[in-house]
Amino acid sequence: MEEKLAPELRPILEKINFVERYRPITEEFRDFKNRYSGYDNEQVKTIFSRLGYDFHYHKREKFFGVKEKLAQYEIFFNITFKSGIIDFIWSVKKSEGFLTLGITWGGTSDLLLNAEERPSLYLPIFTSYEELEQILSRALPIYDDFKKELKNAID
Repeated sequence: MEEKLAPELRPILEKINFVERYRPITEEFRDFKNRYSGYDNEQVKTIFSRLGYDFHYHKREKFFGVKEKLAQYEIFFNITFKSGIIDFIWSVKKSEGFLTLGITWGGTSDLLLNAEERPSLYLPIFTSYEELEQILSRALPIYDDFKKELKNAID
């Protein structure tokens, strides 16, 4: 089944320049050879806290996540750190249960770009906690802007 972007979300993602902001992160942080393989959950929580976010660690599924309610939408934003590779996954669900978005940021980029433009974006890779904080400090505002524009669109 082909993934599609809900019509109400495409203009929001375009307005926040999602691809133009995410792509540089994936291009700058690509040192696969020196990736950080054994991160500490408490250290990651400290970074989130320092950046002003309250993500919770879900031990069973091994990801950090946050869930927020925005009018008739529930927004889930999850982040996995597997062997230094970061994957951002978001989903937006309408209150009646209809999923309008449930995809990784790489998949989101693919849906916004035409075939000629989209060599699949690599996932960002961190080699230290400092790099992890740099990546998160650039990625989390993208999520914040998405929520802000979604709120503006439904108000």
